[in-house]
Amino acid sequence: MKEAAKQRRKYFKQIDVIGAEDTFYFGNKSENNKLDPQLETVELLGEFVAAGLPVLAIDYLTDAAKIADFVARALAQGFVPYVSVRDLDELTIPHGYEPTCG
Repeated sequence: MKEAAKQRRKYFKQIDVIGAEDTFYFGNKSENNKLDPQLETVELLGEFVAAGLPVLAIDYLTDAAKIADFVARALAQGFVPYVSVRDLDELTIPHGYEPTCG
């Protein structure tokens, strides 16, 4: 057990940030899949949060209600949420989620 903890600490020291796609809205469609939280992924990402590392969560959504739900879920887990279209060919900033300074 001690060796595993040692290796985990060593591993986390090498990482600046981690990102994950389709964390909460998962499925076969390009965008706006049904709510299907990837619980194992969310749990594993929680280990990065606990280690003080930023977790960037991206789900591919255009539906306003799903965006609001995703943002709330991601923030509740300590993740930095981002929504976009799957092609990632444009910067997407949903109304009401514009970045702020300060």
